[in-house]
Amino acid sequence: MAGVRAVVFLSLAGVLGLTLLVLGCALPMFGNWWPMFVISFYIVVPLPLMIAKHFQEDMDGTSACIELALFITTGIVVSAFALPTVLAHCGAIKAGSCVLTEIANVVMFGTICAIYFLGQYKIHGTVVVLVWMANTIFFGAIFSYFRTFNREEMHELALW
Repeated sequence: MAGVRAVVFLSLAGVLGLTLLVLGCALPMFGNWWPMFVISFYIVVPLPLMIAKHFQEDMDGTSACIELALFITTGIVVSAFALPTVLAHCGAIKAGSCVLTEIANVVMFGTICAIYFLGQYKIHGTVVVLVWMANTIFFGAIFSYFRTFNREEMHELALW
């Protein structure tokens, strides 16, 4: 039963993070989809540690492989936080969009970290896949909704 609660909590946290990211892009006062590129960082961030895990069976000790994976992961996370800041600084996006994207980053990276550690110790790998599928389906539904209602002829009905 604890595994089911973990899946529900992680799915809700992922959905909350993606909702904040979509709101930072799609609200009429922002109206710019540049912050959506942060999703590429969400996809890439677990890869270095997953690769390092295949080369070493126990993740307790230190090794050059794990240290390099942690360094690359840190670079990816810092880049995800820097992208909206740089976009806001150069005027490509507004400050409110930057703030919503940064909050979404905190929620999503916390969720990814929780998925990694819970998947390693308490729940199985299929749970990670189920959480990922639930978040993908939700994001696709939100994206199709905003794509439908953000046409030029219906611009005033963007969020209604």
